[in-house]
Amino acid sequence: MIDTDQESLLEETRGAESQADQSSDGDWSESGINDFGPPFDDADADVILRSSDHTDFRVYQIILVKASPFFRDMFSLPQPNAESPDSERDGVPVIHVEEETTTLAALLRLCYPVQDTFMWFYLNFSMMGSILRAARKYDMQSAYDTANRMFVQSPLFKSYPAHAFGVAWRCRLEREVHAAARECLHGKMSLESLGHDLKLIEGKGLFELFSYHRKCGKVASSLAINFAWIKRRNGSVWDWASTEMWNQYVWVECQCAGSAIQVSDQSEEWHVRSWWSKYMERSRAALIDVPSGKSVTALSLLTSVILDASSCDYCQKRAPEALIDFSQIFAQEVERRVSQVRFTHRNHPFPFSHFHTHYACSHFHVQVKLKITF
Repeated sequence: MIDTDQESLLEETRGAESQADQSSDGDWSESGINDFGPPFDDADADVILRSSDHTDFRVYQIILVKASPFFRDMFSLPQPNAESPDSERDGVPVIHVEEETTTLAALLRLCYPVQDTFMWFYLNFSMMGSILRAARKYDMQSAYDTANRMFVQSPLFKSYPAHAFGVAWRCRLEREVHAAARECLHGKMSLESLGHDLKLIEGKGLFELFSYHRKCGKVASSLAINFAWIKRRNGSVWDWASTEMWNQYVWVECQCAGSAIQVSDQSEEWHVRSWWSKYMERSRAALIDVPSGKSVTALSLLTSVILDASSCDYCQKRAPEALIDFSQIFAQEVERRVSQVRFTHRNHPFPFSHFHTHYACSHFHVQVKLKITF
């Protein structure tokens, strides 16, 4: 379900998209070529980028050269005589590209010295994916980095990480796939929980996402049964444990049943309260489903354990602060361990392949074709 705020954001996106389309509704020539308009309409521009849906962007070669080694190399190639009627317009060479108008406009805005009060594609996953793919294709590092930050910082990224994953996977954006997969760890992973987003993820990507989530669940939940990572707090034992197994103070004042655990790389044995053991058991179950630090700091979990501890007068006073304090350390360890799990494909690094570039150049016309191979 989309809440009111998210629905409002999506409505803004649709409205902004409409405005972008209207901004490119210039006068159509008899040949069916449309002028995008400002800021890509300077009369002294020395090159025209023509989108796949026949919209012209009048731009400056120097800006493209500075923004993209791809275009720098292209413009350095010798240009033979023009071979087709659409190789130039008003004496200005035309470059045909594969991107549509909206993608090309957004990409150029990231390269041009212009400032938009609101970049509407910030709220559109599909558009962001197209921009990132184009920026990578044309080797526009600065534009790519900016678009990448906008993608992962979008207010929709955390709310719909599976949607973001699907877009990033289809566009073969490795870093964004990893970021989205990591964000998916903050929720359950099931066909039911994915809902509509299930339609947006390719079969292989869905399999890899489930495998990654399950692997992280296994790593995170192991922390609730292997206690070697637990250290002393400020040089002393935590309030829920003691190293003196038969100390009369522990057994007389604390009526909790206890058990022994091995901590600090198995070199030290602690006696722990029963309510703490229950907390770890419940945390393990929660981490299998949601391998995230938030699972062990959930208010519902902490509240239930504190209620268990309240049956003991000794623990009733100490449990709340001690448990909350420990849960924060536990959450940090969960995040640290999960961050070490790599998103892989069949035990190999993520298989995004390189690009093959082909130039068909003429004196006034450069036809650009880039093909991704898998």
